[in-house]
Amino acid sequence: MLADELHGVPAPGGLDVLTFHDLCLRLGREAKTLPDPEPTEKTREWWDEVLPQALDAAIPIVGGRYHAVVIDEGQDFEKAWLESLYLMLADPDNDVLYVFHDPEQALFRDDVVDTLGLPEYPLDWNCRNTGGIHRFAAAYAPSLEAAGVLREDGRAVESVLGADSGGVVEALRKVLHRLVAEERLPPWQIAVLTGVPLSHSAVWSQRRFGNQVLWNGSYDDAGHSRGLSADAAPNQPTDTILCDSIRRFKGLEREVIVLVEMDESDPRLAQLMYVGATRARQHLVVIGP
Repeated sequence: MLADELHGVPAPGGLDVLTFHDLCLRLGREAKTLPDPEPTEKTREWWDEVLPQALDAAIPIVGGRYHAVVIDEGQDFEKAWLESLYLMLADPDNDVLYVFHDPEQALFRDDVVDTLGLPEYPLDWNCRNTGGIHRFAAAYAPSLEAAGVLREDGRAVESVLGADSGGVVEALRKVLHRLVAEERLPPWQIAVLTGVPLSHSAVWSQRRFGNQVLWNGSYDDAGHSRGLSADAAPNQPTDTILCDSIRRFKGLEREVIVLVEMDESDPRLAQLMYVGATRARQHLVVIGP
């Protein structure tokens, strides 16, 4: 959103809005510290090692160029990545570094922000969820219990039995029919979030549930990523319901969230439940055993 609003601002605009890996790519190309040619197939090693190393090699060449660095989703960063961003400051002793993070949302790696020794300013009000959703999520995120809730409106969290893939698919069909056909909710206000990758999802394989159709323009029919950047993804048709994995949807929200296919063997199940539940602004439906 910030990047879109700044599009076309005359240089110097004074604000760069980038993902961490976009920054690595931009400065790596500028300083010529990236492999030449760049690989067409981007592996996990490319994201976790090659790009961060290119940034580290670029910093002595391009120098610190920012007076403030604001990092969001800090729990997803390796410690070395955070330290590299600190070195992007022109005057590290006097410039500004903020890291926003939530240890309970550490889905990809352990949160290491507290090892940086920064002063802490707790944000202890839940401004998104209703009281019912907040208390449901607190069962999976103990730190949430001490937070205040701004809203007590909304519906009670709804649990629906679906013991296996067939049961989940049928339960989801009934839930979506009720929400859209009977309760007249606009489909674009609903998101179906799965605890597994779309390539392993029976729900995504089904996609059509009566008159309700699941959609995700960033994935093909087999659930594989099309490799599109956020600004290149197509707009969602208003008569469809978004389907995504919890891991990809982290940070976003919808009025109504339906959680499905929570893998009980996942070592980060509690974090997935917490993150998935707190995407819902008004109503949460959980389908599972």
